Amino acid sequence: TDHKLPCLFYIHGGGMMQGSCFYAHYQAFARLIAMRGICVFMVDFRNSLIPGLVGSEGSSGEVAKYPGGLNDCVSGIKFLHSNASSFGVASDKIFLSGESGGGNLCL
Repeated sequence: TDHKLPCLFYIHGGGMMQGSCFYAHYQAFARLIAMRGICVFMVDFRNSLIPGLVGSEGSSGEVAKYPGGLNDCVSGIKFLHSNASSFGVASDKIFLSGESGGGNLCL
């Protein structure tokens, strides 16, 4: 189908020091949004203090000083925008959101 979905690029909270998009509450949040017909992408950026879920699928478990996590988020949004059509996403309807440190990284 040619119908492209709007997309939420969500950045998890944790003061840019801890947390992971693989935490159950972020996964549940993404499912609730997706049930409304909005595609959801989340980036498990490198935290500055405590690694994400080490050993979980997709999480690197790496730690990086600022701006490492910011750079991960920028790379993620660039990747999504460049590949939007292959994901069925409308590239002109991608919006960013996050909470706490994730909200700060959206700026």
